[in-house]
Amino acid sequence: MTLWGVITAVDDRMHRHSRLLNAIGIGGFVLGCASYAGFVKLPTLVVVPAAAATVIAVARHAIWDGFVTPKLIAHRQQRESRS
Repeated sequence: MTLWGVITAVDDRMHRHSRLLNAIGIGGFVLGCASYAGFVKLPTLVVVPAAAATVIAVARHAIWDGFVTPKLIAHRQQRESRS
């Protein structure tokens, strides 16, 4: 299987389970906010320097939103037009 095949399979699975993934994301956001505000004490799993975290986040959004998402949308539209 090619890299594009893996990306397409992961994208299809993520779309199938989008509600669960959204709920997990919302839960993580709420826990993060509660931890930052001091309402909840969560264990520190990994300490990442702020500069490294910024570079990782920017690279992730540049790669995924800039290159992969447009190709996935085009691929999805192509599959839907064939059906």
